[in-house]
Amino acid sequence: MEKLPQSFYEQNAKEVAQGLLGRDLVYRSEIGTIRLRITEAGAYEGKTRTTSKGASYFPGLVSISSKYGKFMI
Repeated sequence: MEKLPQSFYEQNAKEVAQGLLGRDLVYRSEIGTIRLRITEAGAYEGKTRTTSKGASYFPGLVSISSKYGKFMI
C-alpha cells in the first residue's frame, strides 16, 4: 500500500473524492493501527460550513462519519 502524493490532493475536490473511493484509510498510533475502506466521500471546495453542528471542512481535514456519530482526525 502506498501513500498518496501531495499532487493527488491538489486536484479539484470532485476528482479527489472520486479517487479516494475504494481506497484504505490507515491511522497509526502508539496503541495500534486502524484500517478502513472508503465507501463514500464528499467534495467540498474551500472552507464550508456544512453540518447542523457547524463543522467546517477545509483541505487536509478527514472526517469519519458513522452510525453513532462523527469523528475528525
